[in-house]
Amino acid sequence: MEQVYNDVVKNVSDMNKQAMESVLRLSRIAVRTQGLLARQQLTVVENYIDAGTKHLNLVSRTQDPQEIIKLASEINVELGEKLMALAQESMDIGSQARDELTSMVEEGIQAVQTQAEKASAASVKTAKNATKTAVKAA
Repeated sequence: MEQVYNDVVKNVSDMNKQAMESVLRLSRIAVRTQGLLARQQLTVVENYIDAGTKHLNLVSRTQDPQEIIKLASEINVELGEKLMALAQESMDIGSQARDELTSMVEEGIQAVQTQAEKASAASVKTAKNATKTAVKAA
């Protein structure tokens, strides 16, 4: 009976250890993803500031309204292309995090199934031992 108790304690301990490992892994994924997305946001801000600076320089050095419109349009197209590339990178970062979380959940499901099988086997063993003890006592 003591062995059964020890097995139960070991199983609970193993499940707690796995739960903590999962929490730490989730935390690492979240921190890394947030860091990457924050870097993306800073790059977006930098690109807007750069485009604004180019617009100011353009207006200060060009007098022809047609030329201002043409060059401002080029600046805006360049900014749009940079922002689209950053948006794609952000989507890729999100997809990578999603894939890692999906993998983590699948591994968790497998671990639960394994633990359930162990618990079931221990229950069967306990029931058999209890039956043997009852038969001997009778």
